[in-house]
Amino acid sequence: MQSREPVYAAHIPQGTSVQNIVHYLQMIESEVCSLYDYGSESENMRKYNQTTPPILSARDVHLPVSLFAAQNDPLANPKVGRQAKNSINTSMWYVKHKLK
Repeated sequence: MQSREPVYAAHIPQGTSVQNIVHYLQMIESEVCSLYDYGSESENMRKYNQTTPPILSARDVHLPVSLFAAQNDPLANPKVGRQAKNSINTSMWYVKHKLK
């Protein structure tokens, strides 16, 4: 079976912007859910009136949420799923899968 990765890679960042991808990578690297980091204290100060981007709190979410986690998923593994589940203060549906 052939991999579809080349097809997917040829269409990146279809449906989003490079800034969205950079923001997502910032959050993965820092392990903190925050607004976009503009890369300098002065630019963050201009945008947010503080030198670092504000941290987002899942406790401020007041909508139903579905969380999915899988054992071998580097972005949504059960540890991350449990952390998210414990930080959300709303109705939730949580599913944990074991992928092959």
